[in-house]
Amino acid sequence: MPRQSAAYHEQKPTHQSIASATSIRSMLLANDWKSVRQYVPGTTLTILQEYRETHSFITWQDFWPLLKYQLVITPTKQLQNIRGISEGIENRLQQAGIRATNFDEFLKHATTKRYSDSRIKRTSLQVLAKQTSPKENYIRLLGMSAIGQQYLRQVKKDITLPLISTASKASPTLLNNDIRATKLYSLAPTLENQFLRDFHTPPYRKKP
Repeated sequence: MPRQSAAYHEQKPTHQSIASATSIRSMLLANDWKSVRQYVPGTTLTILQEYRETHSFITWQDFWPLLKYQLVITPTKQLQNIRGISEGIENRLQQAGIRATNFDEFLKHATTKRYSDSRIKRTSLQVLAKQTSPKENYIRLLGMSAIGQQYLRQVKKDITLPLISTASKASPTLLNNDIRATKLYSLAPTLENQFLRDFHTPPYRKKP
């Protein structure tokens, strides 16, 4: 789908009904629910408000101590095994990690014309989760409508990649990166109950 009326990573909305994900996250972190209401569907707003009653909206700063730790203690050669590490970016990340005292400082030190803000964030997440390139690709089913479910029945035999709908029945080796990422996410404040979410949350089924 083409992006319309809101630029990628746009910090503040310039359209009366369409906003970037970045600007909506900024509104949420500022507890500006009046503005959020203008840019998300009513069902989404309800889910966000209910979530906020018991959980915090996390930011990069929540994971900064863990990221700094990984960058400082991990040998450079080991960082080179991480997915997304190439072109010497590991040296840039380590130098920035040593110099910075918070994530914003780290991002300022690490970002260059060669290494964009988005790439630094993406690679930092992979460093945090110690993600390596998967040995085998697969399809992870997150949700479906009745029409989608019917479609899956028709094409399931023709799909060449493993189709995973229930994590507990899948090979742990295959889902290793997914599971590690969920465990990392659960370390953020108020998210301790997310630790086993991969095994307890079935695919979302949209009602007709």
